[in-house]
Order: sequence, then structure tokens, then C-alpha cells
Amino acid sequence: MRQLVYTGAFGVYHLVNDGIASRYDFAREVLRLSGRGQVPVEPIKLSDFSRPSTPPPYTPLRNFCGKAQGIALRPWQAALAEYLALNDC
Repeated sequence: MRQLVYTGAFGVYHLVNDGIASRYDFAREVLRLSGRGQVPVEPIKLSDFSRPSTPPPYTPLRNFCGKAQGIALRPWQAALAEYLALNDC
């Protein structure tokens, strides 16, 4: 955030860590990093999950505006590992 403030480019930014992960990928990594990699996780289809909205089937988030300002975040796996380590998970 500090780096973005110093750019002088004002506005709303949505910054995400680098890389792409489905909810399935994210859940498996959480379990692996927390020593629970043996817990089974089954992927499901979007049509199997009832929700009030219908998101597109493939919608990865990317830091187009952040990268244009020279801001690149680390891979999501590294950020998740640090978060879990800091929170004793």
C-alpha cells in the first residue's frame, strides 16, 4: 500500500497475489500447509454449487493497474504460507 501511495496515482486498486488458483487449489494448499494434506477434497462443477449469482466459469484476478505502477505481489502460495505461519494454523 505504501508503494502505491508513493506513486501519486490515485484511485481504487484491487491488488491480488501473483498466480491463479481455483477454490479447490486454495483449499488443497491450506490443508497441505497446515499438515492436513491427507484430508480428501473433491472438486465440484460450478453447476453443482447453488448460489444467487452466476459468475463466469473462469475469472482469474490480475494486477493490471498495479503492475502498470511497478507493483508486483508475490505468489499466492507464499502469502498463504506466511499467513498460516503467523496465525499458528
